[in-house]
Amino acid sequence: VTYNAEDFSRTVLAEFPELAEEFEEHSDLLHVKMGAFAMITEGARRDGDWEKYERCVRLAVELLGRTTPDVENALNVSFLEHINFDGPSGPQAWERLSPRLQQAWRAMQVYLEELAASRKPGNSR
Repeated sequence: VTYNAEDFSRTVLAEFPELAEEFEEHSDLLHVKMGAFAMITEGARRDGDWEKYERCVRLAVELLGRTTPDVENALNVSFLEHINFDGPSGPQAWERLSPRLQQAWRAMQVYLEELAASRKPGNSR
């Protein structure tokens, strides 16, 4: 199964119907919808709602690597980039990620560090 943007929306809304209004309002904005999914995930982590957090993680794992390039990009840029592992619940949240999501998150962090370094004054990259 390869998930496109429409499949992503349908799959996420089946699991999290509370996102329906936001998804409808931003129907053509995949990154905004992915950001809303990230906010649900991050909120569950922050609140220690591990059942909901694990539902989010399962869905992200299902999508990762089985999506069209636009959805894969949105997963990296608008989902993984916004998942936080700081604070008291951070280690528990990290442990609940699959190895593949951990690897993808680390890769996103390396990319962000390289991007930040390339923007420093005097850097000729």
